[in-house]
Amino acid sequence: PQASLLAFGSAVMTAGYTLVDGNGARLAGSPIAYILWLSVLNGLIVVLIVAARNGIGMAHHARRSWRRALVAGPLGLASYAMVVWAMTRAPIAPVAALRETSVIFAALIGAILLKEPMGHRRLTAAVVVAAGAVTLKLA
Repeated sequence: PQASLLAFGSAVMTAGYTLVDGNGARLAGSPIAYILWLSVLNGLIVVLIVAARNGIGMAHHARRSWRRALVAGPLGLASYAMVVWAMTRAPIAPVAALRETSVIFAALIGAILLKEPMGHRRLTAAVVVAAGAVTLKLA
Protein backbone atom coordinates (compact mmCIF):
# COMPACT_ATOMS: atom_id res chain seq x y z
CA PRO A 1 0.00 0.00 0.00
CA GLN A 2 2.73 2.51 0.87
CA ALA A 3 4.59 1.85 -2.38
CA SER A 4 1.36 2.38 -4.32
CA LEU A 5 0.72 5.67 -2.55
CA LEU A 6 4.26 6.82 -3.29
CA ALA A 7 3.90 5.81 -6.95
CA PHE A 8 0.58 7.66 -7.17
CA GLY A 9 2.12 10.74 -5.54
CA SER A 10 4.99 10.60 -8.00
CA ALA A 11 2.54 10.38 -10.90
CA VAL A 12 0.58 13.38 -9.62
CA MET A 13 3.76 15.44 -9.22
CA THR A 14 4.99 14.44 -12.69
CA ALA A 15 1.65 15.42 -14.24
CA GLY A 16 1.76 18.70 -12.34
CA TYR A 17 5.22 19.80 -13.41
CA THR A 18 4.56 18.61 -16.95
CA LEU A 19 1.49 20.85 -17.20
CA VAL A 20 3.36 23.75 -15.60
CA ASP A 21 6.27 23.34 -18.05
CA GLY A 22 4.07 23.01 -21.13
CA ASN A 23 1.83 25.95 -20.27
CA GLY A 24 4.71 28.02 -18.88
CA ALA A 25 6.73 27.68 -22.08
CA ARG A 26 3.68 28.56 -24.16
CA LEU A 27 2.92 31.63 -22.06
CA ALA A 28 6.56 32.72 -22.06
CA GLY A 29 6.50 32.84 -25.85
CA SER A 30 9.93 31.25 -26.05
CA PRO A 31 10.58 27.74 -24.79
CA ILE A 32 14.33 28.41 -24.74
CA ALA A 33 13.95 31.51 -22.56
CA TYR A 34 11.58 29.62 -20.26
CA ILE A 35 14.01 26.71 -19.90
CA LEU A 36 17.06 28.89 -19.33
CA TRP A 37 15.38 31.08 -16.70
CA LEU A 38 13.93 28.08 -14.93
CA SER A 39 17.29 26.29 -14.97
CA VAL A 40 19.23 29.29 -13.69
CA LEU A 41 16.76 30.08 -10.91
CA ASN A 42 16.35 26.43 -9.93
CA GLY A 43 20.13 25.94 -9.97
CA LEU A 44 20.71 28.95 -7.72
CA ILE A 45 18.11 27.76 -5.22
CA VAL A 46 19.52 24.22 -5.13
CA VAL A 47 23.10 25.46 -4.70
CA LEU A 48 22.08 27.78 -1.87
CA ILE A 49 20.17 25.04 -0.04
CA VAL A 50 22.93 22.46 -0.46
CA ALA A 51 25.61 24.97 0.54
CA ALA A 52 23.64 25.92 3.65
CA ARG A 53 23.20 22.28 4.66
CA ASN A 54 26.57 20.86 3.59
CA GLY A 55 28.90 23.72 2.62
CA ILE A 56 32.36 22.18 2.71
CA GLY A 57 31.09 18.78 1.57
CA MET A 58 29.56 20.42 -1.49
CA ALA A 59 32.87 22.04 -2.36
CA HIS A 60 34.70 18.69 -2.14
CA HIS A 61 32.06 16.97 -4.24
CA ALA A 62 32.15 19.74 -6.87
CA ARG A 63 35.94 19.49 -7.06
CA ARG A 64 35.71 15.72 -7.70
CA SER A 65 32.73 15.75 -10.07
CA TRP A 66 33.04 18.83 -12.25
CA ARG A 67 34.09 16.88 -15.38
CA ARG A 68 31.00 14.67 -15.23
CA ALA A 69 28.85 17.74 -14.61
CA LEU A 70 30.25 19.39 -17.76
CA VAL A 71 28.91 16.45 -19.78
CA ALA A 72 25.77 15.52 -17.86
CA GLY A 73 24.53 19.08 -17.31
CA PRO A 74 24.24 20.13 -20.96
CA LEU A 75 22.87 16.71 -21.95
CA GLY A 76 20.17 16.88 -19.29
CA LEU A 77 19.34 20.46 -20.25
CA ALA A 78 19.14 19.54 -23.94
CA SER A 79 16.84 16.61 -23.18
CA TYR A 80 14.57 18.81 -21.09
CA ALA A 81 14.64 21.55 -23.73
CA MET A 82 13.51 19.17 -26.46
CA VAL A 83 10.54 18.01 -24.40
CA VAL A 84 9.47 21.53 -23.42
CA TRP A 85 9.89 22.76 -27.00
CA ALA A 86 7.78 19.82 -28.24
CA MET A 87 5.04 20.76 -25.75
CA THR A 88 4.82 24.19 -27.40
CA ARG A 89 4.33 22.58 -30.83
CA ALA A 90 2.03 19.64 -30.00
CA PRO A 91 -0.57 18.72 -27.39
CA ILE A 92 1.03 18.24 -23.98
CA ALA A 93 -0.43 14.78 -23.20
CA PRO A 94 1.13 12.85 -26.12
CA VAL A 95 4.48 14.57 -25.59
CA ALA A 96 4.36 13.66 -21.90
CA ALA A 97 3.50 10.06 -22.74
CA LEU A 98 6.39 9.85 -25.17
CA ARG A 99 8.69 11.33 -22.54
CA GLU A 100 7.70 8.66 -20.04
CA THR A 101 8.76 5.94 -22.47
CA SER A 102 12.27 6.76 -21.30
CA VAL A 103 11.49 4.29 -18.50
CA ILE A 104 11.50 1.54 -21.11
CA PHE A 105 14.89 2.61 -22.43
CA ALA A 106 16.28 2.89 -18.90
CA ALA A 107 15.16 -0.67 -18.15
CA LEU A 108 16.73 -1.95 -21.37
CA ILE A 109 19.98 -0.07 -20.79
CA GLY A 110 20.09 -1.41 -17.23
CA ALA A 111 19.52 -4.98 -18.39
CA ILE A 112 21.77 -4.97 -21.47
CA LEU A 113 24.64 -2.61 -20.64
CA LEU A 114 24.69 -2.70 -16.85
CA LYS A 115 23.76 -6.39 -16.57
CA GLU A 116 21.00 -5.63 -14.06
CA PRO A 117 18.37 -8.33 -13.62
CA MET A 118 15.25 -7.81 -15.77
CA GLY A 119 12.76 -9.31 -13.35
CA HIS A 120 9.06 -9.67 -13.95
CA ARG A 121 8.28 -6.41 -12.11
CA ARG A 122 10.61 -4.36 -14.28
CA LEU A 123 9.36 -6.04 -17.44
CA THR A 124 5.73 -5.54 -16.41
CA ALA A 125 6.35 -1.86 -15.68
CA ALA A 126 7.99 -1.36 -19.07
CA VAL A 127 5.07 -3.09 -20.82
CA VAL A 128 2.53 -0.95 -18.93
CA VAL A 129 4.35 2.25 -19.92
CA ALA A 130 4.53 1.13 -23.56
CA ALA A 131 0.83 0.21 -23.52
CA GLY A 132 -0.01 3.64 -22.10
CA ALA A 133 1.92 5.39 -24.86
CA VAL A 134 0.20 3.29 -27.52
CA THR A 135 -3.19 3.92 -25.94
CA LEU A 136 -2.64 7.68 -26.00
CA LYS A 137 -1.61 7.50 -29.64
CA LEU A 138 -4.75 5.54 -30.55
CA ALA A 139 -7.10 7.80 -28.57
